[in-house]
Amino acid sequence: MQRSLLVYTGLLLVAVYLLYFLDLGSVPFFGTGEARESIEIQEAVLRGHWILPMRDGIDIPSKPPMYHWLASLSSLALGRVDELSARLPSALLATATVLLVFWVGARRWGASAGAYAAFVLATNFLWIRTARGARVDMTLCAFLAGAFVAVESVALSARPRVIALVALVVCATAATLAKGPIGFLLPGLVGFVYILVRRDFARLIHPRVLFAGICVMVLAATWYVLATIEGGMPFVHKQLYVENFKTFFAPGAESGTPVHSRFYVLPAFLAGFAPWSLFVIPLAVDLFRDRGRLDRRGDLYPLVWFLAVILFFALASGKRTEYLLPIYPAAALLVGAWWSRLGTGDTRLPTSLRRLLQAIAVLAALAAIVLLVAILTEDGGHSPLESMRPLLHKTDQENLGLVRAVIRDHRAMWIAWGIPLTASGLVFAFAMWRRRWHLAFIGLAAFVIAATVPINRVLHPALAQPQTLKPFLESVRRTVGSDDELAFYNSFDYSAVFYFQRRIPLLQDTFGPPPASGRARYFLIWEDVWNQLGDEPRRQLQWIARSDGTSPSLPMIHVDAEHPLEWIGHGGPTEVHLVLARLVTGVP
Repeated sequence: MQRSLLVYTGLLLVAVYLLYFLDLGSVPFFGTGEARESIEIQEAVLRGHWILPMRDGIDIPSKPPMYHWLASLSSLALGRVDELSARLPSALLATATVLLVFWVGARRWGASAGAYAAFVLATNFLWIRTARGARVDMTLCAFLAGAFVAVESVALSARPRVIALVALVVCATAATLAKGPIGFLLPGLVGFVYILVRRDFARLIHPRVLFAGICVMVLAATWYVLATIEGGMPFVHKQLYVENFKTFFAPGAESGTPVHSRFYVLPAFLAGFAPWSLFVIPLAVDLFRDRGRLDRRGDLYPLVWFLAVILFFALASGKRTEYLLPIYPAAALLVGAWWSRLGTGDTRLPTSLRRLLQAIAVLAALAAIVLLVAILTEDGGHSPLESMRPLLHKTDQENLGLVRAVIRDHRAMWIAWGIPLTASGLVFAFAMWRRRWHLAFIGLAAFVIAATVPINRVLHPALAQPQTLKPFLESVRRTVGSDDELAFYNSFDYSAVFYFQRRIPLLQDTFGPPPASGRARYFLIWEDVWNQLGDEPRRQLQWIARSDGTSPSLPMIHVDAEHPLEWIGHGGPTEVHLVLARLVTGVP
């Protein structure tokens, strides 16, 4: 048993290194999401603003600072604030959660079940993507996973152990400081539902549990009080009202959270949990057929965890796919236990479901073969990939030409990648057909790893390069001296602020007062804004340079102290270049 745990742990660490850490900092920031979070890291590390790090000095952050604190610590450890230091907390926390799931599954069902569950969690699509992102979602999910595990221990103990209570307090507090009140509401909801299902109502009012809840509230409230003192009512309005109350009940343009129907959560989960979502229906059938023994075989708590959280987000009006991450560890535990039972013969698939899975496996193998053939035959005159354009999403259609160019430029690497990818797909299909479940699992996990590594190493950097402003802002830093001034003019971009490594004020419809003697004043302007300038403003500016990369043009204006930045619409292109201009005449 001990040897198995060590072997599985080693295999997991190799897998997560390849999936999460390999070339983690190689993709530059583009768009808004990662750079928006990362300039808060700069505020903490470079300017010492740890309580409420304002974006660019004026924009109140949307989320509490736990992720930013962790990323700031990694930046201090590495001696720099960059893509790697910003993404490192997500990769580390994703790894810690995978190991936690392995430990929980091994303790509950045995080492092989724990390994199945951990690999399911480690290799699904959304988990990999979030583990490599400089966002708050993985921080919330990791601490929630710890809190959920602690909740079960507390709920099953007549006298909850101190270590479980401490873990619950620490994890729930950290989750609250990662994304708000949801950090303590969800563990409380899962614990409440689990106790109701077990009809053990006395646990609801256990003094130790009540004391732990009070500790979480007090610790989290401490930061909220300090942030309110620093940020005032605009902070309360944005973080408590807009980001929590309005997002749940009535999201709109102010919160930026899309509105979806109650049923959105199911397809969103199935898409994000791929490829393991192929087995959700057989798992659901198995759970229903054996519903009377769920508690005895250890499936009840992960199922309550999954259902309570997904129903919570189904009831919320504002939804994103990433919001569902807290259910992924529970889903992985359920799939891992089910797969382990398949391997030992404790669970048998109905013939119809077995045939369906075999057909899916064959289709997956055929898809892998078709992809390999497409790579081998891709050239300027004949393009199998181009024929797939009508089947692709609009964004993927826009990137198809770049993907084809990357394949042509790295043909040998893609061929070397396609061979093991196709082989693992064939192994998966063969094993599923012959009902060799352990081999099928290895084939599918290997397929995911083989597909992900070259995508992260080659394709993602290539896709980011035409969209990032990093090279342009590096040239801007060389042009704009330390004593010169740089401002946005009717434009704004978070990644520009991050890569300039200094605050960039935002000026609206004015070039500001004359610059101080001996100083030059430069402006960053979206090209569509530049093209709309009148003759008089344009005569006062000298065009210096234009970015090669494009970024989504998301104009913002300075409104007032309570709403420092507000989105405004425009009729220009969705992606535009950024222009550097210098003020050369008087100020209007």
